[in-house]
Amino acid sequence: MTNLQLNTSSNSNTILKVVPPQQTKKELPQQPEKLAPPKEENPPQKKSFNGLKTMGAIAVAVGIIGFIPIPNYVTGETKITSRTKARQLIAMPASGRVKIYVQTNEKIQPGQKIAEIQSDDLDNQLTEAERELERAKMGVNAAQQQFIVAQTRLNAAQNNEAIARNRTHRQLTEINNRSSHPQIQRIEREKEMIPQEIAAIEADIAGVEAEIIGLREQLNSATEKVSSYESLELNGAVPRFDLLDARSQKAALTAQIQQRESFIAAKHHQIREKVSLMAAKSEQGNEASKKMGDTLYNYEDDLAQIRAQTQTAAQELEASAAEVQAQQQLVAKWEASFKQLRQQREKLKLVAEVAGTVTSRDLDLKQNKRLEVGEEILRVVDLKQLTAEVKIRQEDKDLVESGAAVKFYRQGGTSRYAAIVQDEGISPVVQTEEKQQKPMLNVRILIDNEDRLLLPGIGGYAHIQTPKLRVYQKVGHEFNKLFNLGKYFPWLSGN
Repeated sequence: MTNLQLNTSSNSNTILKVVPPQQTKKELPQQPEKLAPPKEENPPQKKSFNGLKTMGAIAVAVGIIGFIPIPNYVTGETKITSRTKARQLIAMPASGRVKIYVQTNEKIQPGQKIAEIQSDDLDNQLTEAERELERAKMGVNAAQQQFIVAQTRLNAAQNNEAIARNRTHRQLTEINNRSSHPQIQRIEREKEMIPQEIAAIEADIAGVEAEIIGLREQLNSATEKVSSYESLELNGAVPRFDLLDARSQKAALTAQIQQRESFIAAKHHQIREKVSLMAAKSEQGNEASKKMGDTLYNYEDDLAQIRAQTQTAAQELEASAAEVQAQQQLVAKWEASFKQLRQQREKLKLVAEVAGTVTSRDLDLKQNKRLEVGEEILRVVDLKQLTAEVKIRQEDKDLVESGAAVKFYRQGGTSRYAAIVQDEGISPVVQTEEKQQKPMLNVRILIDNEDRLLLPGIGGYAHIQTPKLRVYQKVGHEFNKLFNLGKYFPWLSGN
């Protein structure tokens, strides 16, 4: 009979080994009937084989299940806030008593009157500004009367000055009529002739300079001729007489040039003498004018005294005009101050800038009470949509996408509100909780609050829907969050 033996080893898996039957030395007697060997109920070899099949089936099933995609959510705690451009804080623009025209939970529209401030300080300032404005207007009237008196004095002084100026002008015109004075006329005629004489001398100089240029050209030719003859005379090619004649011509030309240069120098000396003479004539004319001017001294002295009186009157008028301007500026100042104070009083009538709901409580406790500047009166919030900052683990950042659907649950409640992740909502700055010391980041969500039951400041938690993960990715991601396995086994990070 064939036997099955179980062969085990520490270095190998369990192996089933077939052992052939062994022949016995002594044959057994034949039996009339061959009985079949009894069967074992559960052979150990078959049990092992079935166990292996079961384990393999389980492994395949687990593998298949691990690839099944399942929904996934990122959960985090949050606190509700209002949207940036959908809220308004009404605060005291000035200290005073407040009168409130709205109630808690009342819906209001932009431009609706909310409250009004009664400021005693502002009312006192308005009264003072009005009193000072009237006083400044009276000052303008007084200054204008003084200006009229100063203007009359100046007109009289200007008339006296005009009479003295005309008398002096007539006398000055007679004395300073240079063209009618014989001595000055003679001096001027002599001065007018000198430039003509200088021009004639300069013309002579120009003519002589032209002759010098021609003579210098001839001299250059003669010099070249002498040099040529001197070379040829040594060789006997030119007679000695021709060389001497050439030298004589050269000397004659040199003498003519020197003569004409002396002539030019003499002419330049004449020009200088003419210029000196012109200066002397001018001095004579100035001296004659000075003598005539001395006769006007008395007239000019009288005119200067009268002009001083006119200047004094003009200064008085200028001072009166400055006073009028100062008073007018004071009026403008108090008018501007009064207008500004009235505008400030108008600003104490507070109106809504956004549409929304009054969320502040206990407004009756502030009614007709005195509040200080900057102190909050009430808040208006558009409750139709609210925002919230959801704190999530840093490991979940890559799973959260802008526009993802969110389910928001109020803390302690069961009502569910729909929300989405805002495009600008995922914060790139990693934050850390002090207690847990786990890296966290904020995700901003936009919550639909059609029933207006949610209010800013309410806490809750949010389930942010993410793309589906396979089972093995979900398990790996959760283990990675607990033990940071992704640091050592990247395939377990859940990505």
